[in-house]
Amino acid sequence: MARQLYSVPFQTVKGLTGTGTSVTVPAGHRYVIKQVTFYMNPTFGVSRAFLEDDVTGAALFSGGTTIGTPAWFGFYGAITFEQLTAFHFHVDVSPGDGVDCYVGGYDLTSP
Repeated sequence: MARQLYSVPFQTVKGLTGTGTSVTVPAGHRYVIKQVTFYMNPTFGVSRAFLEDDVTGAALFSGGTTIGTPAWFGFYGAITFEQLTAFHFHVDVSPGDGVDCYVGGYDLTSP
């Protein structure tokens, strides 16, 4: 019988500032990121958010906006992380501002 596949949230953070907690793919798993979203409405300065690869520091998705300009950014695609690799959010904001971040997708395991 075929296994059913459901999307799962990997991380949801409200009002993030700085570097968030890393999400590490467990042994025997592969994560496929299907959606990343950022919402920001800066009051004190420019806001910028990134989804980054832990190993290389590469910015895989980002969004940014200026004071008084609320913005929502969304990625829909497929970014794959193999077992024991990791990713995290990084947010550059002025003190008093923060960014809401979400990343989700598929948690695949070997049959």
